[in-house]
Amino acid sequence: MDPLPAVDQQTNSPRIWEWLHILSLEAPIVACAWQWSLAHHHQVRLLPAVYWGLALAAWGIYILDRTLDGYSGMPLEQTTRHRFYQRHRGANFFVVLPITAVCVGYLGLWKIPEGLLWQASAIAVMATVYLASFAARQSKVARDLLFSITGLGAIILLSKMPISGDMRL
Repeated sequence: MDPLPAVDQQTNSPRIWEWLHILSLEAPIVACAWQWSLAHHHQVRLLPAVYWGLALAAWGIYILDRTLDGYSGMPLEQTTRHRFYQRHRGANFFVVLPITAVCVGYLGLWKIPEGLLWQASAIAVMATVYLASFAARQSKVARDLLFSITGLGAIILLSKMPISGDMRL
């Protein structure tokens, strides 16, 4: 049932390289690889804080999603990752996620260009609404309506932002 990650049959624990999957680190790595690739292609030099901010934000979203899966009450396929997040959900909510949020906030307010911060904030709102819609277990009609309103609001927000991408707080 759980092809990734497999467990060592002798110790019944994940192999060292499988911790990337269990800790949900693939998404931040892929997001940063795409960000670097697009910046390189368009000849844009990004500050290291932008990469760290993206990685921490993506990781935080994945941690929140996996942890909420453990609280949802819905039957889940019990993978190694699901079991890990169910076992550590208290530490995730009260330690890992707050520290991640503080780090992302610091990077966003003091290190990342202000225009980029506005765009990232719009995406954060959409991601939050997305996660909230599943956590609330709304009907499909209500969820689709919520997504439509959020998408329209995000398009309006992104098109009306008065700040260019090279300005800083």
